[in-house]
Amino acid sequence: MRTPIAFALMLALSAQISAKSAHYDQARIASSASDGPSVVTTEGRFAADGSVIALYRPNFQSNRRANTSASAELIAREFLDANKARLGISASAQMERTFERVDTVMSVVRFQQRHLNLPVFGSDTAVTMDAQGKVTFFANGIKQKLSVISTQPNVSDAQAIATVRSATKSSTAFLQRSELVILADAGITTLAWLVTYVPSENTGLHYEALIDAQTGRIINIEEKTLFVDGTGMAFDPDPLSSAQVQYNTAGYPDGSDADTPELVAQIKPVPLRDIRAVAGGFDLVGPYAACSSHSAPNLAGECTVSPTTDFFVASRSDNRFEVSNVYYHIDTYMRYMNQTLGIAVTPSQYSGGVKFDPHGLNDDDNSSFNGGTGFLQFGDGGVDDAEDADVVVHELGHGLHFWLTNGGLSNANSDGLSEGSGDYAAMSYSRAFNHWPDNTPEYFWMFSWDGHNPFWNGRVTNYNLNFAWPSIGSGLHTPGQYWASCNMLNYNS
Repeated sequence: MRTPIAFALMLALSAQISAKSAHYDQARIASSASDGPSVVTTEGRFAADGSVIALYRPNFQSNRRANTSASAELIAREFLDANKARLGISASAQMERTFERVDTVMSVVRFQQRHLNLPVFGSDTAVTMDAQGKVTFFANGIKQKLSVISTQPNVSDAQAIATVRSATKSSTAFLQRSELVILADAGITTLAWLVTYVPSENTGLHYEALIDAQTGRIINIEEKTLFVDGTGMAFDPDPLSSAQVQYNTAGYPDGSDADTPELVAQIKPVPLRDIRAVAGGFDLVGPYAACSSHSAPNLAGECTVSPTTDFFVASRSDNRFEVSNVYYHIDTYMRYMNQTLGIAVTPSQYSGGVKFDPHGLNDDDNSSFNGGTGFLQFGDGGVDDAEDADVVVHELGHGLHFWLTNGGLSNANSDGLSEGSGDYAAMSYSRAFNHWPDNTPEYFWMFSWDGHNPFWNGRVTNYNLNFAWPSIGSGLHTPGQYWASCNMLNYNS
């Protein structure tokens, strides 16, 4: 894909452009001791200032055996007291035991540091020992050189939670917890609220936030949801382009969403990146795309949960296929925008990936982007819209236009800017697959699978060859074709 010129132009043309303010400081949550590169030796790993990060061979032997919880904790505290000067603590009493696992071979005791009678954020420390009481590994989270500060907050826990709710664009919480903690960041000691927040709108999301308890400033918000890479199936980007055939070729008509050997052969395995772990397995919710059954007919199991990370559905007649297809194409395009081009664009109406309903709009032969909710929905009339990447990315293009211009979709006066930007996004994406030669009519076809068939005529991106501005007609889509066609002239330049 080439640089999306249309999106650069829309930023210049919109009258409602405003900078997107950050929701939090992009600060490291770590002690200043860890600044700079770490050093690894046979003894362990050390920060640039020499402080301990981990000891691989502590060489500490207790006279006790680690055969009970009590004795394992005593051995761990012996080790901490023997190394207190090196670790920057006055005594192991500063460390509160939070967990232990004792077995016949190896035991682990975990501690959290306390300062001014409050837990120190990020200070988790683990002492590992064998059954004979020899410490075999040490992982250190202790924060050194903490200052004495006031532990009376000016900001209440309710205010801290409300701040997180606003920052995550949530209306209510499914789960919310808060506690006062001591934060050691870049050598500064701060009293902070540690807020755990799960929004009611999406209980799969889990946020952890640090709010300055004196000023109310958001120090950091981190999404703690577990994401892993999965695999699925998708068209590449549609069955006619990958096969280089037209709709009326034998084996390729839609046939009311029926499978044929020819169509199934065009379904390819694809990566489904950063999908979410949930109860019962995994679902197709990630940082850039998120299945959401929000539009009728609200099919049962539409946003399916798979017991594994595999979402292989080699059948276009299976409603789960469209979920994988849309997730793959939205995720790919959003990663290109955010990571490859470095254009930070995400939904402004909510946090997380772009929410899409692969079977919506009451099964109409239509698809849409809703500027109020920020949701995409794809109808099943004619060819299922969610099976054509041109439709998927076109509707995503409306969203990108909305988010980049702070809601300035620019369809005023029927200029077609938003429709043309959607067509440009979709066409530049499809051409990146390099299926159609540039001397074929299909090279310029928009909606190659969903359109240019008995259901409707689709659109083209060489509209500029036969028409000139401003005598191109009115409406949204006709000027949009011209807008997209002119921008596509830059694609091969």
